[in-house]
Amino acid sequence: MDDEIRESILSQIKVIDKALALERNAEIFYRRAAERTESETGRSMFQWLARFENSHQSRLMKKREELHKQGMIAGTLPIDTQLEISEADIRAEIREDISDVDVLRMAIENERRAIAYYEKKFTHAVDDSVGEMFRSMVNDEERHIRILTDQLNSLTIDKIWTDLSALEKDIAEM
Repeated sequence: MDDEIRESILSQIKVIDKALALERNAEIFYRRAAERTESETGRSMFQWLARFENSHQSRLMKKREELHKQGMIAGTLPIDTQLEISEADIRAEIREDISDVDVLRMAIENERRAIAYYEKKFTHAVDDSVGEMFRSMVNDEERHIRILTDQLNSLTIDKIWTDLSALEKDIAEM
């Protein structure tokens, strides 16, 4: 295999490793949000989002393994778990004294950062399947923003969490 192609594949694997770190941090964020909210509806929504971010990690791992095989890279290629993600750092920490409204705002900002990273990467993806995967993930993250924004508006204006059944259409599409 040509060294240039192998280098391109390794570069895409590094992009996926950063995306894995983003999704891992997002899952941690949503699990922590679920633990700290007193709302059962909020807890259910955050747990669902955590599971969804975990499913993104599975997709990314599968694509990473495909690229690893495609590049005919000998042995295993360890995932760099200490990656600096300056391009789209996802905040996973949640202070104890923060309100649910502020947690929702943080979640929306985190989703926007992920979208910015994925959009940048799918436009530069050498492998079409990597680009398609990131496009699909952008669509998912945009739906997350819609759901989070609906909840934020409801909590800010009506002071209540929106019943998740009202969000079933968005959730079903995911």
